[in-house]
Amino acid sequence: MSEYLQAPAVPPSVQKILDAAPKSSLFERLQFVRKSFYAAIVAAGSGKPVDVPAERVEAMLKGSPASPFEISAAETLMARWAGLPARLGYGYYGGTKLSGGIMSIRPNNGATWLEAYFHGYGWVPIIGTPPKAQQS
Repeated sequence: MSEYLQAPAVPPSVQKILDAAPKSSLFERLQFVRKSFYAAIVAAGSGKPVDVPAERVEAMLKGSPASPFEISAAETLMARWAGLPARLGYGYYGGTKLSGGIMSIRPNNGATWLEAYFHGYGWVPIIGTPPKAQQS
């Protein structure tokens, strides 16, 4: 699991969140960190895969708009900083039904999410919707 715990140094704004997070349960810790993160972020634009360094996570915590991909990648870093093995999940949601029972799946049906590893449960997808978004 060591590769799923690798992360850059913890930025000061994230360290404040981690210091306030509960230590009694990894799930409660993760939920606290995610709730704090979601309280600050603003979703904007489409999800284009890009690098998300620690500085970008700090900018998101200060209200800088972020794409859905950036949000999922930042959640993955936040989970790792909180001590949970984490990875970025990717798949498809929805699609268009065509005649003959065929389903058309396109890139705009793609989605990303946080997956965290919990002993006894394995990899668990953790999804959420940011409460704030810019109008497109």
